[in-house]
Amino acid sequence: MWASVLATFVYCFALAATMKFKCTKYVRFSGHVAFLAGSFSSISLVSFLLPARLGPLVFAVWAILPIMVARSTVQFICLWIYQRIMTFSSISLDGMSIEEQPEDPVEIVISN
Repeated sequence: MWASVLATFVYCFALAATMKFKCTKYVRFSGHVAFLAGSFSSISLVSFLLPARLGPLVFAVWAILPIMVARSTVQFICLWIYQRIMTFSSISLDGMSIEEQPEDPVEIVISN
């Protein structure tokens, strides 16, 4: 019960922060916090209505929400790493091309 009350307060503060920081970089973070706290509040209240064995299942489903919220952040990080790798490879391989072949190919002959 106390978890749902605390989550409701966190939701209220995050919602107020979202309204205050409308055009800043903090609006996205406070929106995510409001989403997670609001969903946790409702899930914890629903867990009172369910039998004891289904309560953990509801919280396990709720644990997937941060992954859904962080999806765009994970995509941004992966794209940033990919760009850094490509920038590094273009610098270190400057002047070399994959299509270039040596003019005189070397043949390896193994005789017994």
